[in-house]
Amino acid sequence: MGEKVLIAFDDSTNAMRAVEHVSRFLNQSSKITLFSVLEDTATLFSMNSPELTAYFMAQQESFEALEEKR
Repeated sequence: MGEKVLIAFDDSTNAMRAVEHVSRFLNQSSKITLFSVLEDTATLFSMNSPELTAYFMAQQESFEALEEKR
């Protein structure tokens, strides 16, 4: 069984370097999870990710309500 690694990722050049660096020390059965926190819902909805966009759009009202409470 491969190792499991969690990497904080903020879409910066240095974050990408960290992913590349860590990947050199792992084998193909290892699992890397990228963890990212978005600061606000505007950033969330401006992302152009085909895998996530449908979910975010379906939940937009919930996200907006949370943003208003914040």
